Amino acid sequence: MGDDLYDNYGDNAQSYEPKYEYSEASGLANLVKMDEPMDELTYDMAGLKDGGGDAQLYDNPSEKKRSAIEEVASYYDNPSTTGRQDIYDPSVGALYDSASSSVVVSADNLPKALANLARAGEAKALRQACLDIVHILGGALVDPAKAAVRAAAVSGGAIERIVAAMGRHPGDADLQRDGAKALRYVLHFDVGTSAKSQFVAARAPAAILAAMREHPTRADVQACACGAMLAATAGNAIDGTQGALGTTGGLAQIATAIRAHPADVDLVDLAIQAVANLTLQNPSNKSLFGQSQGFEALVAGQRAHPGSARLQQLGSQTIAGLITNATSQEQAAIAGVIELLVASLGAHAKDPLVTESVCEALQNLVANNFANKERVGKAGGLKAVAGAMRALPTNSVVQIAGCNALRSICTNEAANQTQAVPAGAHDAIAAAMKAFPADEALQLAAVKALLGLVANQPPLQQRASRLASLVQRAQRQFPGNKELQDRSRDLLGLINKKKGCAIL
Repeated sequence: MGDDLYDNYGDNAQSYEPKYEYSEASGLANLVKMDEPMDELTYDMAGLKDGGGDAQLYDNPSEKKRSAIEEVASYYDNPSTTGRQDIYDPSVGALYDSASSSVVVSADNLPKALANLARAGEAKALRQACLDIVHILGGALVDPAKAAVRAAAVSGGAIERIVAAMGRHPGDADLQRDGAKALRYVLHFDVGTSAKSQFVAARAPAAILAAMREHPTRADVQACACGAMLAATAGNAIDGTQGALGTTGGLAQIATAIRAHPADVDLVDLAIQAVANLTLQNPSNKSLFGQSQGFEALVAGQRAHPGSARLQQLGSQTIAGLITNATSQEQAAIAGVIELLVASLGAHAKDPLVTESVCEALQNLVANNFANKERVGKAGGLKAVAGAMRALPTNSVVQIAGCNALRSICTNEAANQTQAVPAGAHDAIAAAMKAFPADEALQLAAVKALLGLVANQPPLQQRASRLASLVQRAQRQFPGNKELQDRSRDLLGLINKKKGCAIL
């Protein structure tokens, strides 16, 4: 019985899309950032009943992906927090209304902001023009009614002008940061593929990466650059942006940024999402990231924030998508991913999203890889997975993910099969079967997990005899599920010491 590689970023996977919300209550002094997966995703194991080994993705509104909501420093009212003293001069800004002597955020000011960007002026003026673009487009990511404003910015040459502004003053870190931020606001998947094409044609990838290389010590520059790459590759489609950023060193630069600033939670958050988008359905970019010591960077970023459930979930989910073959399995193991995942699961056992993502990553790490199975066993992975299942007894998605992970970790690995007993794996699977007798996908996952835990181990098969009634109940409940019937017969044959397990 071979192991299944979990297809976390398969054909139905979604990329991440950066989202912003404008807070009217506090005006320009408070921009609220919201970064989350575009769709609420969880995993449908029912595909297993058709004989397929890989789980599929489906939309499930009951399992909401977490969103981080954080206040960011005001570009107008609090310059000291960003290290800038001369951020905005309203008297020459596109948003300045001379009649009222105030700053007014209005789409009507877009042409003026674009014109200001086109002028080859001082870095300060260009920074201001980039910020005007940011604030004019602020909220458009969550307000469909403003999509036309974003489209107008694209058709008006915003991307080309922002890139040109960044190129005029490469040594000005603030301009590079604000230019990257402006690109992030302009590059939204609602504007269509034309914006992505312009992004590549305008050599925006080169401008973003040049900013990161020129200002390696500025975490804010690195974070905004990662945000721009995240937005450029959003939309769940392989297009020129992935290739343009991957082949020019984007993934290596992201990894470098995380390693240089692991304590910066915003940078790590944006970087992880950018990696997920850049490598989505792209084997070449996955390979480039692994070659760039990318797994080491992810480990460093997640270890720096052990208490952040959001980062642990994002990181684990991204790791699962990156591991597609023996090379990436080994790279991840050497980087310390296994120990990271086990620690994350222990720290967030009651968080369903973390648990689900970690279980999927572990499943990919050990698929047909006996060295990694052994590593997971030694790291305490069996106990961590079983503990997480016990901590979330009413969550069927977690129970399925746990069963799949236990099966992959133990299949054909005698040491792990033996460890599974004191780790409580059998009891956790039994509890799941009792809690969800009508869940066909769960019953199948549980039977396959039990089979993986006891195959080729007669002493363990005898201990598992107490679970025969649960297996028989699953057979009666789902007579039309051929795989469940076949695997149940195999398992009962072992438990009852009968001949009949010919799948190992």
